[in-house]
Amino acid sequence: MGLKLKFFIGDKDDIVNAVADEDFDILEELEDQRDFADFSLHLSPKDLNFLINIISSHLSDESFGLRENLDTEDCYFDENDRGAFYVKEVVKNLIAKSSEKDAAMYASRWYKKLSEEYPDEHIGDSSMAEQPISDLIRICQIALKEDKCLVHVWFV
Repeated sequence: MGLKLKFFIGDKDDIVNAVADEDFDILEELEDQRDFADFSLHLSPKDLNFLINIISSHLSDESFGLRENLDTEDCYFDENDRGAFYVKEVVKNLIAKSSEKDAAMYASRWYKKLSEEYPDEHIGDSSMAEQPISDLIRICQIALKEDKCLVHVWFV
């Protein structure tokens, strides 16, 4: 089945608790509402760090990754088979400044970086990443407008 890497928007405590309690009905409801972005593209968590770095480099004078902006103190759950981390506001606010039209450009730059990081692996076509990136931009814009939180969720 592989590693599932997703982002959800909503109440951060509800999402983190749903993952901790294995209450997947809450996550399915958010998926039904399209309040998620699915990055289950045979990636590693480190690869999402590269993506956020590329987006932040494009939109800001200061680039940063995802990992240093995950809450690992107050609002998180992390076990061997699943985890959920509130993503600090700076990430959501910055991504919300993008246009969904930027998804193809971000995907191209991201896959170029992945090809550099993994020269012996076939990375695939960057078009596979355009929809998840577009979804991430869309949900960050909604989250900013509706004062919702961005939460990164992973499952084995």
